[in-house]
Amino acid sequence: PAPVGYQKTATGEWLCAMGYVGIPEVTCRNGTACKSEPTISGCQQMVPCSTPEVDECLLNVSNCSSVAPGSTCIVRCGPSLVPNTTLATCPAQNIDAAALRWSPLGCVCQ
Repeated sequence: PAPVGYQKTATGEWLCAMGYVGIPEVTCRNGTACKSEPTISGCQQMVPCSTPEVDECLLNVSNCSSVAPGSTCIVRCGPSLVPNTTLATCPAQNIDAAALRWSPLGCVCQ
């Protein structure tokens, strides 16, 4: 059986399994009794973007918990600031839970 995160095609080619991204690489290492053992690396599991840590008085990111790779959420100015919103994006093939990105809002006092 293939290691978790990998799949082997009928032609013997290694690919990242569904939900994983990267470029599989097979290398050999010396195992016990100098016997060569193949190892595979290069695929990483995609993960959702987590809710960013922000000053809740300045930004409302309550809509942004566990944003799926390739998805968006709405970031709003804090409760006592002029209402403004922007979209935050989690990269399509995300492997970093802290990768949620958005444009500055320019939140100002009312």
